[in-house]
Amino acid sequence: MKSLHFLLFCGVLLLHASCSGIKTSDEKSLDDCPLVGTWKQVGTDSIMVLDVGLIKDTMQIRLSQLVDGLEIIKLETRDTALVKPGYMVVSDRYMLLGSYLMPYKLFDKNGTFLHQIGGLGQGPGEYTNIYDAQIDEVNNRIYMLPWTSNQLLVFDLDGNLLPPIPLPARIPKGVFRVDTKKNRLTMGILPFRDLENKFVLWQQDLKGNVLQSISSTPYYTYDDYSNEVSSNRNAGSFDFFIFNWSAVQDSLYHYDAKENRLVPVFTANFGTQDIPKHTYTEFPGHYWVNIITEVVNGQGMPPMNVLIDKHSLKGTYCTLVIDELGGIPVEYPYDCFQDGRFLMNLDPGDLIDELEKVLAKPERFSKEESDRLTKLKNSISVDDNNYILVGKLKLKGEGLILSANPVQKITEQEQQPAKEEPIKTAVQSEVASEADTVWSVSYCATLPDAINYFRTHNKYKDWDPKKGKRVLVRGIAEKDGTITGVGISYGWDLDPQSGAMKNKSEGTCGLKELDEEALRLIRQAKLLPGMTDKKIPVRSKFVIVVDFPPK
Repeated sequence: MKSLHFLLFCGVLLLHASCSGIKTSDEKSLDDCPLVGTWKQVGTDSIMVLDVGLIKDTMQIRLSQLVDGLEIIKLETRDTALVKPGYMVVSDRYMLLGSYLMPYKLFDKNGTFLHQIGGLGQGPGEYTNIYDAQIDEVNNRIYMLPWTSNQLLVFDLDGNLLPPIPLPARIPKGVFRVDTKKNRLTMGILPFRDLENKFVLWQQDLKGNVLQSISSTPYYTYDDYSNEVSSNRNAGSFDFFIFNWSAVQDSLYHYDAKENRLVPVFTANFGTQDIPKHTYTEFPGHYWVNIITEVVNGQGMPPMNVLIDKHSLKGTYCTLVIDELGGIPVEYPYDCFQDGRFLMNLDPGDLIDELEKVLAKPERFSKEESDRLTKLKNSISVDDNNYILVGKLKLKGEGLILSANPVQKITEQEQQPAKEEPIKTAVQSEVASEADTVWSVSYCATLPDAINYFRTHNKYKDWDPKKGKRVLVRGIAEKDGTITGVGISYGWDLDPQSGAMKNKSEGTCGLKELDEEALRLIRQAKLLPGMTDKKIPVRSKFVIVVDFPPK
């Protein structure tokens, strides 16, 4: 195989490779994998549905097959320039990096520190954490969205604070894009039920005037900051996904500004009653599904990843490795692809450790390749500032050649198309069909006058507040109000002074009698299913909090 060559200049390490230095065998193409997806028509929309149960292979994907021109950029090392692993946004000439309780810092594309952007605090141009950001170098602007903010911070590329962009209300978490020339902001948020703002996504001018909006009602999430919202924008669209910690059947959407609606483009059928936590990421030619596995002994286990081709509908379980760095694994790939780029922020000590791991297996490399990786490792110091990996996503990724570790060999006759399953999307036809199933659950059911209901019917209404408990109950409300699939997602202790939740437990609050009472209260409640815009009831999900004692 062709060896790799590093060009070191201006602090940037540019990696050129057409294939990896790793020696592999039993290579096969994604085209050799079974069909795992189908197209499903929902109203006027065609949505791709992945059937996870049909996946038969586990394969290793080389980053060089997805990304062109990977660079390793050593950030300038001086006290004012130091950063931690965290959030970053990259444009053609600039990199903005920061993390919780740490000011954001602007670097040029070679890793030279330019200046700090804003600062920590609650004054003008200050923040404690940033959820999303954008560098608009053509218009000399940096836009930053703090957590729980009612405005978008604006700076120029020299770090000067400019007038902020007002938002309709204070929002918990959001993703956005600003079109400076068109004087337009597109914003999608985590749609907590009790927000003053009742939009899940909207467009406004830069003075704060809302131009068009989409109601939050079909997309409500439980008011839990463990939930997330994302827009990766890797395929030319403003994609939109809401991650629910209490996992539900959901979709990845594109925002159609002309029609002002969220268009469902991808979902997955996991084939289990308890849907695993998951995220969806779009590439130009593929979808990437991240399935979050269980927590063991307090530690989250590495996620499972699925890659499915948009055109062939063939897919596989997969791992992603940086072949230009000897096969270093990318443990959480879904965090690494943004705005058409692969981005990774590495602590120098971690990078050294990873290189030592791959070099501990010299049989995998030629001597030339082993010498190159050893030289790279020896050039890194634990006292360095962080190293940034940046590469552009290829517009096409057809014909991926994968290093295969087959889970199960199957014959061509067994490679059948995925079964068509009814699916969920928040964009339904104007008449609610009787074919609605769990896969069409998008709307949220409500419990009218919940406070009085719990105060009246909770048999533990005199529970000692010093031993307060909270139980999060999930389930489905059928069109007629019948309740099914009731279960407990999580339980907490409640601090008697502040009411804050602590000691989170999965599936229980820690007291069997309170768990059983919470389930009884919800099963006997009269929930109202969600309604379409035409006031037609539809099968709806719900997530309801039960407190002991009741509020």
